[in-house]
Amino acid sequence: MVALSASVGLGSMIGSFRHSLLWWMDTQLKGDLYVAPSSEAEVPEACYQAMQHVEGIGGIDTYRNVQVIYRECPSGSLG
Repeated sequence: MVALSASVGLGSMIGSFRHSLLWWMDTQLKGDLYVAPSSEAEVPEACYQAMQHVEGIGGIDTYRNVQVIYRECPSGSLG
């Protein structure tokens, strides 16, 4: 009985998480095209400027991820 209830509970939790993830992706990630460099290089500013003049593009949002070293620790491991 415990195993059955655990399976049902876990199944509903996974289903709920999957539904929440799909909702988030559908409402937040609405871009038709995502541009990212394949290495540590950056996408040139001229590329964004050229894309702004392409007919049919409604907007361009840029994002930059920079790692900061603080007290000899990378920003992702300050915990």
